[in-house]
Amino acid sequence: MVQQMLQNPAVMQQMIDSNPMLKQMCEQNPQMRSVLTNPAMMQQMMTPENMGAAMSMMQGGGGPGVGAMGGAGSPMQMPGGGASALPGSGEAQQPAA
Repeated sequence: MVQQMLQNPAVMQQMIDSNPMLKQMCEQNPQMRSVLTNPAMMQQMMTPENMGAAMSMMQGGGGPGVGAMGGAGSPMQMPGGGASALPGSGEAQQPAA
């Protein structure tokens, strides 16, 4: 199922439309819908490194940039080497050189 989702944006679109929480999140942040329905972006997000970082942030793992809010507002590595703030945090940040 994960492979089908990664290869077919219509599957993810259907999941978004059938899940009220996902649907509301995408309505509040249209860029989220674009990310979730972009196969290349989804494949990048599903790498072991990014999945581990996301899990650590959700658990308040104390990684770089994780503060008292458990990672809210910390930049997340995006394809192309740039960084993007978490959805709803207001602005994108660039990684430190």
